[in-house]
This record gives sequence, C-alpha cells and structure tokens, in this order.
Amino acid sequence: MKNILFDLRGQGLNVLITDGRTVLYRKSCERFSLADKVLAGRVLADIARESGEAIGEAHLILPGEDVAVSIQRTPPMSRPDAEKIIRRRLVKETGDASPIFGVFPAVSGGGDRQAFIVETIRRDALFSTVEFFGDLGIRIKTVSTALPSNLKALGKLPGEALHAAGLLEITKDHIELTALMGAQVLFYHKMSIPPVDREKELEEGKTPERIEKMQVYRTAELVYAAHAAYQHDHPDTPLAKLWIAGSGSTLPGIGDVVKESTGFDAAQLNTFGESVADGYLYTALHGLALGLLDGTAVDYLPRDLFSRIPLGKTARIALAGAIGLVLVVTAFTMETKHERTKSLLETRLREATAREQQGTDPYLRNRRHLTHLMSLQIAWYPVLGYLAEKTPDGVFIGGLTFQVRQDVPSLVIDFVTPYPSRVGSGRLLTRIIAMIDEFSGFRRRGEPSISVTGQGPDRLLHFKVACEVTIHEKIR
Repeated sequence: MKNILFDLRGQGLNVLITDGRTVLYRKSCERFSLADKVLAGRVLADIARESGEAIGEAHLILPGEDVAVSIQRTPPMSRPDAEKIIRRRLVKETGDASPIFGVFPAVSGGGDRQAFIVETIRRDALFSTVEFFGDLGIRIKTVSTALPSNLKALGKLPGEALHAAGLLEITKDHIELTALMGAQVLFYHKMSIPPVDREKELEEGKTPERIEKMQVYRTAELVYAAHAAYQHDHPDTPLAKLWIAGSGSTLPGIGDVVKESTGFDAAQLNTFGESVADGYLYTALHGLALGLLDGTAVDYLPRDLFSRIPLGKTARIALAGAIGLVLVVTAFTMETKHERTKSLLETRLREATAREQQGTDPYLRNRRHLTHLMSLQIAWYPVLGYLAEKTPDGVFIGGLTFQVRQDVPSLVIDFVTPYPSRVGSGRLLTRIIAMIDEFSGFRRRGEPSISVTGQGPDRLLHFKVACEVTIHEKIR
C-alpha cells in the first residue's frame, strides 16, 4: 500500500511516497507555509503532477513549535500507571481536561525514580493543521512527531547495548539531539534556532556568504549547548558515535562545526542506504513509514473527531449546516403535523358541540381526552435549538422519536458517532448525559442504551437517550 508522508518541520515541506520498502517519490520544498494556502495548493499540485499520485490522504510530522517536550519522573510502577500520573500533571499544568501527549520510557540515570520523555501536542495547532489540509482536499490519517519517528528509523541500525550513540537532526528552525543505548532512549534535547532575517541582512549590506556563516554560527552554539546538556546528564556515558541528519546537515562547514562542538566526526545518517542518495533529509519520514508498515507508528490524531467526518474547515461547516437543515426540516414537519392535528381537533370540537346541542354526541366522551392532548403541545424550537448547539463535536443526531405515554410526552434521541472511536478519550458519552441533564426542558428516563450498526469501516456507535419533555405551552 502506498503512503504519502509530509514533514512540516524546518519552515518547509519534505515529501516521501513509499510502499513501506521502496521509495517511489521524494521531494524537499523550501517554499511552503501553513499561513499561505494558495502557495501550498500550488506546491501540492506540482507534487501530484510530478509523482503521478493523487494526494487524497497523507500522514504527517508536525512542526517542532507545535510540540512541547519535558522529562517526567515517577516512582517505579507500570507504564500505564505512570501515564495516569503524568496525565494528571498535564491536566493541572495546561488546563486541558484531555491533553494530547505521548510517553516514551528513558534511562533514568539511577536513583529510585523512573524517567519518561513526554511530548505534549498543542491541540489548537493540530486541529488547525488538519483543517488546513482538509480545505485543500487532503485527509490527514496520521499525525506524528520527529521523536518516535527517528527512534523507529534508528532501530534499523546495528547498535551495541553498552555503548551510547546519538543522532543530531538539524532543520532550519530546530536542533534535536537523541541519544540511545541499545534500544533505550538515553537522552533527548530540542532547541529552537534563532531565525536570520535574510532580507533585512541583505538590505544592511551583508553578503549571502556572510548570512550563511551567521546561520552556521548560530547552529554551532546550539550544537555545543545540546552536547553539553548531554554530558551534564550522563557524565559517565560518553557518546560512542554521532550521526547527523536533516536539511541543516548540508550547511557548508557544518561537519567542522559539529566536530569543534562535540569532538566527533559526525557522518550523515542515511537509513535508506545507497538507494536514496539524499536519505539524510528524510530520516524521520522513513521512521514514520516503517511504523505505518508494522502498525507501531505513534498517532496523535483524535479519531473521534476526524475519522469519518470531512476534515476541512469548509467541509465541517457544510456538515454543520446540513445537520442544521435536517433539524429545521424536522421541526417544520412536526409543526405542520401539529397544525393539521389542531385544525382537525377544532373541527371535531365544533361538531361535538353541535351534536351536544341536538342531544346526540358520540364524541363527547373523548372530548376531555382530546383537550388534554392539546395541552401537551411541545415548543420544539427551544428543544431542537438546544440539541443543535450543545451536541458535542464528533457526534451527530441520527434520529428523534416522539411519543406520549400516560399523558407524558417523551423523546428518544439517537446520538451517533463512528465506531471504533476514541469515545473514552473524548468523554463523549459523559458529555452527552451532562448535556441532557443540564437542560431544564428534559427529564432523563432510565439509563441510555448503546448499540453498534453496520460492518467494517461503516460501523456506527448508537447512544440512545430517553427523556421526558417538560417544555410545553398550555392552551388556554
């Protein structure tokens, strides 16, 4: 199966198209920005034309600025228990009730506590990126980061369990130093590279060669700082070797800079071998492709929001409009039926009154019952408006069933969401129940029912809630 992969780091776009084993197409685009949809559309159109592949779906690595990294330590315990503790910490720190994060075990460095490298994803940036590509007609299937992708790529390389090896990945805007000992993460450090305003420097009279040297010097300072941080954390475990990758690995003189900063003759890392000459530009994408091939890729995309609904902002607005239209049509149909029933009842009442005056009234015994039914008139607009506004994202209303039992009007609401989905991570069912309970016009009856319909990718989870409807207008 062919996969199209995007790496958005470095203020540009790296593209890799692969079937998991063979590279079918690759390209590094310097001019690409999530702030310029027109330019992005042209770049992606060029890629589709050159590769001969229609880009309808893609997997991506987020920009470095959208990912925060921290080291978290916990007492010795299982990884699931440690993740629960880390989640509570992140909820407190970020104020997000459902933070998007990943946990990677690391060598603790001794002591009675275990260490984890924790990535936290900016939710707004993730959603904005997915919507950006959705508006260009591309569905994002996987959202990952450089750290797990590089770890997967490095796992292909032969290593010695008792020696530490490092990967220094340099892009235009970040430096990432990852150190491994065997299969374990020993150290990870990410630093932002201060940008160079090329146009401003040219206006001030600096030559292109001088500007390039400024970039190299700034990179050299950060390489030295990253290596110093590693030496501080692991003074007894020097690196045995150091690889270098990323677009910054092609800067003139960068090899000398790395040697001066770390003491290593760092060789460019090419996990593809001789088949891809510039493979050092696509190390992270190669790791992501390998993860997709064996099902181990780290994916931060909340499936309950994006697995089945259109992904672009425009498409999502269209979906919301369609749902609103259905609700309006439903309300109009109900109102029309109500008016017909009301008119029929008024006719029957007039006929009953006439027959009562004549002394014969076969409908008189039902008059009280019909009058009572009239008093149960439901004000549907507040009810439907509340449902349209408060139903959580990722959930739509599959049906409404209205009935009257023992003179009590009730409504059965069928909430539908894709299955399987991250109902638990999004707390969708809890939020639906809270929405029903908070509305003064509903009084929930019994417990909700849950069922699954459809097969394969068309399966849906149905969550039906029955409630009495207390909003009504008495006919005087």
